[in-house]
Amino acid sequence: MTSKTFTSGTVIDSAWLNDVNGSTYNGSGIYTPSGTGAVATTVQTKLRESVSVKDFGAVGDGVADDTAAFATAKAYAATASKPVEITFPSGTYVISASPDWNVTRLTLTPIGQVEIRCTGTGPAMNINGGATAWVYEVVVNDGFVLKGISTTTQIFVARKVAHCRFGKITVKEGLTYGFNVELAVACTFNTPSCSINEQAMTTVPVRGFRLASYTGLNSTDNTIITPIMEGSVIGIDCAAADFNTFIGGTAEACTTHGILVAAGSKGNQFINMCCESNGTDDILDQGTQTYIQGGYFTKLITYVTAVRPILRGARTQVVTIDAGTTGATVEDITVSSFAAGGYFSGLGSALTKRNIYNVNTSAYDTGALTGRNPTPAYVVQTVGASPYTYTNPAIGWPTQVIVRGGTISQIEFLRNAVLTTIGGGGLGAPTAGIYQLLPGDAIKINYSVLPEVITIPM
Repeated sequence: MTSKTFTSGTVIDSAWLNDVNGSTYNGSGIYTPSGTGAVATTVQTKLRESVSVKDFGAVGDGVADDTAAFATAKAYAATASKPVEITFPSGTYVISASPDWNVTRLTLTPIGQVEIRCTGTGPAMNINGGATAWVYEVVVNDGFVLKGISTTTQIFVARKVAHCRFGKITVKEGLTYGFNVELAVACTFNTPSCSINEQAMTTVPVRGFRLASYTGLNSTDNTIITPIMEGSVIGIDCAAADFNTFIGGTAEACTTHGILVAAGSKGNQFINMCCESNGTDDILDQGTQTYIQGGYFTKLITYVTAVRPILRGARTQVVTIDAGTTGATVEDITVSSFAAGGYFSGLGSALTKRNIYNVNTSAYDTGALTGRNPTPAYVVQTVGASPYTYTNPAIGWPTQVIVRGGTISQIEFLRNAVLTTIGGGGLGAPTAGIYQLLPGDAIKINYSVLPEVITIPM
């Protein structure tokens, strides 16, 4: 292309304009970045590093139907020879349903205030590996607002996705799910929001954020940072979810459960979350090895047939553990933190509890351990008729038992319903001595002359 110098009054001839058009807009124009070692490329190649939905006909005026334009943009990304970024200039885009953005290493970026409004059953944004290949490394940058209507069953869908990063996405309006995440692995969700406090909704999704399975495989190892789930029936639903971590955020003003951990979900963690004003409970845990650390819960944490849950360092109102729960650990918590009448009730088997403080009574739970025992006190036990059994309380410390004096024929040790002779009884082993008992252990002493039994908690 020839160069041309313009001055005031210069007439631009059509031949030169055609030259410009042919060399630049058909892609043969050259783009050379500044800097040592920079590599030249065509203008067309450079421009295609990032494309806009408006390049494919989207309008974004809140009136025009942009469904076809979104589908064309997705088709372009799916056939591109390298990863693509698709931008969404500021505006309101109306669609009847989202295309399936199931393109590995695709980036979706809103520029300014961007709302995608779905007028059908949904979803408004769909990243769905489905029955085909997994979708990897999709990035959805901060700032999308996704809106449905009363018949939009799910607003945001991520299915069979791995190693993806989802920035701040706000959903509003919709019937069943705000965020429906099925079989996500090692993904990050940063400040997902479905909140009646942030924006009024005519139809609030039944579940704000749902982690579930697909083809029998649970969502696993995801990190959800500062989720804001307020006003749904269930705020956060771990329907089929393993080893996911929720950090900060809130589940608030939900009509039943702030957080529900279903049976079959395991190893999920909730760190410094805050739940308040929920209808039935703040957390209902029916899962395995759920870990709750810190945060506050103004109504109720309840465990129903849970397995080895851990509750530590939280401010709570009421905590209940049903008889079907096994192996729970509860320590360093306060109850009745927000009103009079709060309490802790633990009925499960193999329960360990320590430092449970009741603000209302200004006292520790009488059945719970209250800190370490730096200066153990010894207790001379009242020895009953032979055979005499001493049992170390299941809620207690390891204990030394000193047996001395008297005439002892046999000492037996009991752990987990198994009785073993450890002294006398034809073994030739000594009967007097010091024995170590863990919580729940017992010793049984057969004697003819009364011995002395002294216990020292360690």
